This record gives sequence, C-alpha cells and structure tokens, in this order.
Amino acid sequence: PDHSQETKRIVAFGGTGKTVALIYKKLGRLLGENANVVICDFPPSSDYNSPDGRLDRDLAEEGVGQQFRINTLPDDLPSVPNTLVDTFNLPSTIADALFTRKQQDTPPAEGLNQEPQVGASVAWWKTKRDGKQIREKCSGQAEIFLVAGLGGGTGTGVTPVFASFLREVSVNSRLHGVFLLPWQNIGGNAVGNAGQERNAKSLLNYLRDRGEELFDSMVVIGSPPGVDLYSSGSGAKRPIHPTLILAALYILMWHSYGGGSQLTS
Repeated sequence: PDHSQETKRIVAFGGTGKTVALIYKKLGRLLGENANVVICDFPPSSDYNSPDGRLDRDLAEEGVGQQFRINTLPDDLPSVPNTLVDTFNLPSTIADALFTRKQQDTPPAEGLNQEPQVGASVAWWKTKRDGKQIREKCSGQAEIFLVAGLGGGTGTGVTPVFASFLREVSVNSRLHGVFLLPWQNIGGNAVGNAGQERNAKSLLNYLRDRGEELFDSMVVIGSPPGVDLYSSGSGAKRPIHPTLILAALYILMWHSYGGGSQLTS
C-alpha cells in the first residue's frame, strides 16, 4: 500500500534528526514513499563546506528546504549569538536559580552545546510565542514521528517540549518517538562523550516516567553489536552509521511490519 505524505509526518530535531530525515528521503525516493519532513533546528548554515552546511544543502536538494524548517528560537527574537540571559532578558535571581553559569552563557541562537536545560527553555518560549506555526507545520497527519538523538541539547531538550505541545494540539494523530543513542565519539572535551552519556541517561529516565503520556509508541535505537562509535570529523567518505539507517528504516517500514512492533523485535 502507498503510505505517503497523506499519513506520515516526520519532525526531525537537531543534527542527528536531520541526518535521519535525509536518509529517509533518499530511501523513500527509491521505495515510493515521500512523507512530509519538518526540521526543528537553527537556521541553515551559510558555510556549505561545514558538515552542517553540507547536510542542509543535501536536505534542500531532497526538497526539505526553508519552507519546512522551524527555527528553535521564537520568530520575534533576533538570531544573534547573545547569551541565554541576554536573549530572554532574565533577571539574575531567576537565572541563578534555574541555570548554571555555563548554561547562562550559552548562546541559544547557534546551538545548544549539549545543554538540554537551555534547549527546553528555548523550546518552551517557542511553543508559547509560535504555537500556531508549530501546529500548522508539525501536525495534521495520522502518524507523526519525532526523531532525535539523545546526546545533544536540541534532541534531548527541545523534543520533549514539542512532544508535549503536539500531544495537546494533535488529538487525532498518533505520536511516535524515534530516539537514537549517541553514535559519535566526540572525545573528552567540555562537550564530549561524558556530556552525551549524561544527556542520554537523563532523557531515558524522563521517557521511562512520562513517555507513555506523550507518545503512542517509542523506540530507542543504538549501535548494533560490534559496531563502534564513529569519530567526529573523521571524513566525508566514511559509511553512514548503522544507527542512522536503522532509524530511517524503522519509519519507512512502520506500516509494513504491523505498526513497528514486529520491526522493533
């Protein structure tokens, strides 16, 4: 059967979500499926030679361009690298009570630097100020797949807030969470593997406690046995990590395998 854009919508968060969306679009073109894709991230990179810039360019070539993108910042806020405190004009007493100094100094306009608390705060403002836009772009299909990596600030911080919002405004849709465990070895720097592990455990605990309230189904996909994490920046010619392919296949084969349950097994 033809399960195309009339039944599915994919909402992809952050770099990992965008990569899965790109793989889905390429495979879907071969298999005759073309669900609508919405990117929830920061504005496209102007540097097409950077990894994120190449990813944005490739998505645009697959038909996922600016018309489908939702900036994670509220539309009425300038997309400039101000700190979190300056962006939201937070009093110091509130900022000190809610955020660490590092989080306060994180500019939410260019990335969330593995800080899900910052991502959740930005997303909350976004849903309050631009809720109509989010509802129009992210809902409207019978099956809505939210795809996110569990290592960074966008996937772990923004996704739960959007899921809660869409749960309220998409009463006739089923929400599916497709979550990917960290698949890149990004080292031991300030935003390294320890941060990825911390974020993944935090969101998994959250999904254990509240996941059934937000999602009709959830799947967490990690590296198959014997497959190592890829080193960050190890070159453009490396093969696609299997975790990303499995996530795209999971969405593609959802209907064919009984709503995902058999596919998960």
